Amino acid sequence: MVTLFRILTFISLFSSVTAIACMGRVLPDKNFDNYETIFIAEVTGVHLTTYQKRMITGLRTKEGYRSWTDTTPEYEVTVLPQRLKKGSASEVEKLKISGCGIIEPKVRQTGLFFIKPNGQVDVLYHIESYNYEDYLEEVGLYYRNMKKRLKIQRGSRLNDTKSVN
Repeated sequence: MVTLFRILTFISLFSSVTAIACMGRVLPDKNFDNYETIFIAEVTGVHLTTYQKRMITGLRTKEGYRSWTDTTPEYEVTVLPQRLKKGSASEVEKLKISGCGIIEPKVRQTGLFFIKPNGQVDVLYHIESYNYEDYLEEVGLYYRNMKKRLKIQRGSRLNDTKSVN
């Protein structure tokens, strides 16, 4: 009985600690001046890098994959920028993404990508309909107020990978 109580207490404490680490989905900053590049793009590839590493470790130790938090493990996406709203982008971009409650995309899914000067990426996918539409409208207003004609660099080589943690 005492052992069961200790186990339940440990699980309860561990759950509380990890819950504090990720309090829910963190949305992109609406001060778009904090981003170097903003574009709408279609996902053409997804690589679950952290999941893969954890699975390999789990399979080698016969423990399997375990995730104790709702933090999204890092994944890598290859995207085709379609509409540039700020900054510059190549016709193919490779981005690393992770964070609190970020959705893992499907191939051919559209997203709104926000890239900071340090290379960190924030993203909203179109399946997050309310937030996606709200941000799309605000980014559109921001773009119109800039009064700049932006073009995606077509025919250039693949950009370096950018990431968010």
